[in-house]
Amino acid sequence: MYLESEAVRALTDEQVAAIRKKMEITISGQGLVRPVQTISQLNLDAKLETQIKFEKPTPIQAQAVPAILSGRDVIGIAKTGSGKTFAYLWPLIVHLLAQKATLEPHAIVIAPTRELCQQIFAEATRLCGPFQLRIVPLFGGVEKKDQFRDLKKGCDLIICTPVSCSFMIQQI
Repeated sequence: MYLESEAVRALTDEQVAAIRKKMEITISGQGLVRPVQTISQLNLDAKLETQIKFEKPTPIQAQAVPAILSGRDVIGIAKTGSGKTFAYLWPLIVHLLAQKATLEPHAIVIAPTRELCQQIFAEATRLCGPFQLRIVPLFGGVEKKDQFRDLKKGCDLIICTPVSCSFMIQQI
C-alpha cells in the first residue's frame, strides 16, 4: 500500500541516518523503511491528504506511517501529543478504503480508557468523514442498546475499551 516517493528513494543511507538522528528516531529490525520528511512524500489519497492540517510529520509519524503502510509491525513509543494517533489512523484509513463495503468491521482500535477512546473517535471521525467510513465507539457511560443498534447497522471501524469490547462479544 506504500509507494516510496522519488525524494525518499533518492536519500543515501547517511542522509537517512542523519534524518533519524535529527528527529531522535530510534529504530531496529531488518529491511528498515525510510522515514518521510513531508506529508506529500507519503503519497496518500488526495482526499485524505486534505484532512491533514500540517505539512511536516512528527518523528513518530515520519517513521511509523511508511512502515505500517509497508505492512511492517510497529511498536511506537512517544510522548503525549506527539502524533501517535495519526501515526496509526492514516494507514488504517488507507486500509479501510481498500476494503469492500460490508456490514462487518474491518478494524478495531482498543484504547485503555474511555477518555482516550473519545479522543480517538473524534480524530477518526474527522479524518474518515469525507470517505463516509462508518465508525462505532464502544465505551462506558453510553447506552448499550444504542451501541448494539449502531453495530447492527454495520461499521468499518470500532473504537473501544477492552471492557466494552469484551462485554459486546459476550452478548453476541
